[in-house]
Amino acid sequence: MVLALTAAAIVFAVTGTASSSVSSPAASPKGQKVFLLGCTNANPWCNGFNRSLAGGLEKAGVKVTVLTANFDPVVQAQEAAQAISQHPNAILSHVADPIAAIPWIKRATAGGIKVIPVDTDVGPKVLPLVTANLMPNHCKLGTFAAINIQEGLKKQGAAIKGNVILITGTQSQVHVQTRIRCFKQQLAKTPGLKIVENQDGNWDAIKTGTIATQLFAKWRGKGGIQGAYGMADYQAAAISASAKLAGIPMYPQSPKGLVVTGSNCAGTGMKAIKSGEMYGGATQSPILEGRDFVPYVLKVLEGQKIGTRITTPVARLTRANMNKYLTVCNY
Repeated sequence: MVLALTAAAIVFAVTGTASSSVSSPAASPKGQKVFLLGCTNANPWCNGFNRSLAGGLEKAGVKVTVLTANFDPVVQAQEAAQAISQHPNAILSHVADPIAAIPWIKRATAGGIKVIPVDTDVGPKVLPLVTANLMPNHCKLGTFAAINIQEGLKKQGAAIKGNVILITGTQSQVHVQTRIRCFKQQLAKTPGLKIVENQDGNWDAIKTGTIATQLFAKWRGKGGIQGAYGMADYQAAAISASAKLAGIPMYPQSPKGLVVTGSNCAGTGMKAIKSGEMYGGATQSPILEGRDFVPYVLKVLEGQKIGTRITTPVARLTRANMNKYLTVCNY
């Protein structure tokens, strides 16, 4: 599937913050052991990412063991202890909580194990403790979400003003905090828009739908909600479903209405954008992100230095350009 995506793949060409330098002699990654401490496979984005990253490494001959946790730092610490006891060459981790992870990261590195956080941003306190940190541009993902709300309301022809809600991923994660911060910075350029709720949906569609239903009821007599940000596409789609049940019109399905946006891409979100029940999202695909991380992990296993903070680019996604990304955003 990926080989046929040459046009879309260009968008996801990986960029790094530091150039590579080769250590000599280089080790072969073939036969090396890696643990991936991934987020739960019950989450569709995580399932796609875990399969993409582990599968790409296995094709290169790396022996990969995948352990997953539902964004729970306690469970992740237990899995890290299990991984460390097996003395792998590297531990890749979708870090649930960077500060909580410090003890096991230190134990791993003291034992000569390379630690590479993936997708998540561990922040400045933890970054010096790890070998490298691979992630998408989380700030742009938050910025794009705010732009989608601003643009969607502007297209409705009235003054851009109203109440905005956020239902986010796990807020103990640095990259979630980054998306929130950059969303707020962009939204502040439109003074008429006010964030009235910012709630942690823990990357869970069911929890997100429950929160959205409560918030729509709470604000019904207080001016209502004009913009909503679900941090993952399936969270945004859950917000749209709750709005539909509450009888709230959505834009662009209706000429005027609630503007809902995500900040990655998934099949549920693409379907909602096509039907006009979501305004847009962004092109953070777990399949391509995992694929783009593989060469960097292999370089680390070979003994190369790749820089400490590597990011992959993302693009804003709306109904106008969604056809370019249908394949990479359905997984």
